[in-house]
Amino acid sequence: MVVVLKQQLKRLEHRSQGDDSSTVLNPLLITTIVSVLFLNSIFAESITPKIPEILLVSHKIKINGHTFSVYEKKADNPTDIILLVHGRTISSLPNFDLQVESKNVSLMDAFVAKGFVVYAIDLRGFGNTPRDDSGWITPKKASSDVIRLLEWIAARHPKKNKPTLFGYSLGSLVSRLVVQQKPNLVSGLVLFGHPIKYLDKIDVSAIKKEKLAINPLRKPNTVEWSSDGFIANSIPQEVIDRYVSACLKIDPILADWNNIAEWNQLDPQAITIPTLLINGEHDPYAPAGKSASFFSKIRNPDKTWVVISKSGHNAHIEDFAARLVNGVVNFVRRYK
Repeated sequence: MVVVLKQQLKRLEHRSQGDDSSTVLNPLLITTIVSVLFLNSIFAESITPKIPEILLVSHKIKINGHTFSVYEKKADNPTDIILLVHGRTISSLPNFDLQVESKNVSLMDAFVAKGFVVYAIDLRGFGNTPRDDSGWITPKKASSDVIRLLEWIAARHPKKNKPTLFGYSLGSLVSRLVVQQKPNLVSGLVLFGHPIKYLDKIDVSAIKKEKLAINPLRKPNTVEWSSDGFIANSIPQEVIDRYVSACLKIDPILADWNNIAEWNQLDPQAITIPTLLINGEHDPYAPAGKSASFFSKIRNPDKTWVVISKSGHNAHIEDFAARLVNGVVNFVRRYK
């Protein structure tokens, strides 16, 4: 554990190898981050405990003139609400409710076991939600749809606290757009696997190339594509195989994103609500240097950064997923 912490500290004190960021971190920020790492490593469980499978309720709801699949699981006497938003490639059920015979790796079940009502959405063109007539999903469409869903959730739970918005991978960018527009709809923001490195690719040349693609590509999903994100020895092969199988079944054709220039409106200074940044230690999309620079610029001072050791971009499914769950629960209930 000490070795891991020293490695993290070294990464934070120096510019990342091959990283264009020129940020110099102040000692207080480094100390805070390392303290969080240390506490997270000591008190979190190393293996996800066996959790009973919870009944999944599927909703078909009309949002912005389009029909969406929304999934719900809830505890008997829930105290908190969380909405999960998936990433760029794979929909909600493989990511957040994967069922494996040997053990329960469902993130939704894990949050239910902690006393949550859990919702997850399939965005346009993902999973059980069809594409719209254009065939494209865009950052603006995605954020607008999540905003309407949050309003729907608020109407279902008028006596509950506002939900926490949990964005995974590109879904964390969608979630950032949501809170920039409607911060009053949520109590807190969780950015998991935040792909800060992806934003570097959104330049003039990328936007010009995108405009040449008149029609959606509709590329078939593949084993290689679905299995990308796992790190070696982070999870039994049985779980990876089950995940890939579920991805190929429910997302056989990859969704097509367009108007990526809309991501350029993202601004960490526009994040005015409490925020948790959380990622796997070996997540290639969230390098420490760039993540630290982003974290330091988040406007709201009520913010936490947690790094999960021995994990990658798919930390929510890997062996140390309990640390992710505990990190989110501790953030949501930090003042209770």
